[in-house]
Amino acid sequence: MSSVEKIPTFIGAGLGTIGALMLIITFTYFKEYRYLYRKLVFILSFYDFFQSALFLLPGHSNKYICRAQYFLLAIFGSTPSFWSAAIALISYLKIVKEFPDRKLNQIQKWLHLLMLITVIVLVSVFSYTHDYSTSDTYCRLKKLINLISKGYFLSKIIQPKQVWVQLRMSLIPLIEMVVMAPATIRRIRDMINPNGSQLVTLDIIHSLLVTSQGFWDFWIFVVFDPEIRKKIRNFSSYRSYQKNFHDLESFSPKSENDLLLFPNPFENEPKEESDEEKEYDKSEEEEKEKQNRIFL
Repeated sequence: MSSVEKIPTFIGAGLGTIGALMLIITFTYFKEYRYLYRKLVFILSFYDFFQSALFLLPGHSNKYICRAQYFLLAIFGSTPSFWSAAIALISYLKIVKEFPDRKLNQIQKWLHLLMLITVIVLVSVFSYTHDYSTSDTYCRLKKLINLISKGYFLSKIIQPKQVWVQLRMSLIPLIEMVVMAPATIRRIRDMINPNGSQLVTLDIIHSLLVTSQGFWDFWIFVVFDPEIRKKIRNFSSYRSYQKNFHDLESFSPKSENDLLLFPNPFENEPKEESDEEKEYDKSEEEEKEKQNRIFL
C-alpha cells in the first residue's frame, strides 16, 4: 500500500470500527429486530468490525493480515450472501406455496451449513498460498462478489417497501461496488504488468470506502431506520423514567418527618358550605320542626 493511501485507510478504519461496534451493540440489545435483511447486516457487521480493526494494526498490508481478512470475509461475508439468497427463496416459498415454518427453518439451516462447509474448504486451500499479490487479488475479488450479492439480495428482500427505502438500503454497497470493480481490475492488471500507470485517486477512495463500511452500515441500518430509532427513543424515555422513580424511592423517612413539622396551611382552614349543602341543611331543619309539631 502506498503512503498516500495510509491516511484515508486509517481514518476509514477508525470510523468503520466504531460504527460496526455500535451496530453490533444495537442489534445485540434489540434482538427482536434481527430478522431477514437485518439479521444479514448483523452478521456482516462482525466482518466489518474485524476488517476495520485489522487495518488499524501496524503492518496491515502483510500477507498474513490479508489472509485473515479473507478468512473473515469467507465466514462472515460470503456465507450471509448465500444465506440471504436462501432467505429470499424461503420468503417467496412461504408466501406463494405456504410452506410450514418448521420445514422452512430446516431448509434454511441445511443451506447455511452447506455454504459454511464450502467456505471452510476454500479457506483451507487458499491458506497455503504464499504469493501476496495473488492473495490480495483474491481478497478483492471475494469482496467484490460479496458486495454484488449484498446489494442485490438486500434490494430483493425489501422489495415490498418503497423505492427510496430500497435505494437507502443498497446505495452504499452500490457505490463501493462501482469503486471496487475498477480497483480490482487495476490490481489484476498490476499483477500482469507491474510497471503500468497507477490510479492514486481511485486507490484513496477505495481504501476509505472499504475500511469504513461498518460506519456507513450503522447509519443506514440504525440511524436512518425509523423503527429502530423509535425503539431507541422509547428506551431512552424508559430509562429516564426508571431514574426518576429510583430518585423518588430514595426519599428517606427522615425527610418525610421533617416535612410533617411544616403542616399544610390549607389543611385546617374552615370550609365554606356550598349552596346545595345550605339548602340541604335548611330542608332538614324544616323537617325536624314539622315532626316536633306533630309530636306536640
